[in-house]
Amino acid sequence: MSRLRYPIAAALLVVQFAREGSGQQAGDPKPKPTFSETTEVTASRVEESIAQAPVSISVIDQRQIDAAAGANYADLLRGVPGVNVVQTSARDIGIRTRGSSGVAEHRQLTLMDGRSIYLDFYGIVLWDAMPVRLDEISQIEIQRGPGSALWGPNALSGVINVRTKSPRELDGGMISVRAGDRGTREASIRWADAFEQFSYKASASYLEQDAWPRDDALLPDGTPTPLAYHFQNRGTKQPKMDLRLDWGADSTPLWSFKLGYGGTTGIFHSRLGPFLVQPGTYTGFAEVDFNTLAMETKVYWNRLHGDAPNLINGLDFSFGTDTYAAETTGHRAIGSNQALVYGGDLRFTRFNLSIAP
Repeated sequence: MSRLRYPIAAALLVVQFAREGSGQQAGDPKPKPTFSETTEVTASRVEESIAQAPVSISVIDQRQIDAAAGANYADLLRGVPGVNVVQTSARDIGIRTRGSSGVAEHRQLTLMDGRSIYLDFYGIVLWDAMPVRLDEISQIEIQRGPGSALWGPNALSGVINVRTKSPRELDGGMISVRAGDRGTREASIRWADAFEQFSYKASASYLEQDAWPRDDALLPDGTPTPLAYHFQNRGTKQPKMDLRLDWGADSTPLWSFKLGYGGTTGIFHSRLGPFLVQPGTYTGFAEVDFNTLAMETKVYWNRLHGDAPNLINGLDFSFGTDTYAAETTGHRAIGSNQALVYGGDLRFTRFNLSIAP
């Protein structure tokens, strides 16, 4: 496979509007953005500064996300020390810490606000199907090193925790249209509002990108490609929607209800050869969180459904998984530098695979 460069997107139109706070008078100068010390929770499941983290960890904070020119998670994570990122098609992304990433990377646990988006059985993360856009992320925490003692299985190489903004942080609206090379076209819309106890956010986006160049004639070492390995490269189409409802405030218990949908099409590279992800393939989730200052509890459902025939041997492959999980974690400070963290989780997954009925 020839070396591929990641696409460079040019923003064409961004319209952002915010609701005027009830306490702000007309004509008052807008408050300047402020930045506090960056904290993380992935290393010990409690908030702490990076300097006190017990393992090697990096944090991509809000300033870095706002200044990044990247169009996807691969572009955003390329510059993090100890993280290997590969992108082999318009949609296929592999990310791994502490080692070289390959196709269908399966050693990296990935979380979104503490919810595992690692797909059981397949052992992969579909980064392109994540419904949350980069401008809705508050920070990304990357733990380089095994994290199973705190986060359970699948954290062999490390943990990546994507933490999203609350509806109160996104108060207002945004419409964005952008285009770039490789036929990149994207449109998105978002609206968020907050009241005394209730807040919500709704967003939707649609991305298209043409196929990346692929040399069918020669392998990377210069030898001719066998005829059986010739296939047409494909672009990607990605519709996404995300909804979040919060009840509570910083000083009270917080209930959070989340729904998300992320569709994708295009080439998926695996050790069994390339598969063509068909239209209608999607990941979805539903989640309920209950958080207090000392306890976090979440119940969620992850779903994957789709079709992807193999482009080399013609094998038809239909797949579906449903994962149901419940997790609770408590933490209590002990002195000034220690914390006791305890909890448990229950996880059940159903599979429906055409190749293994």
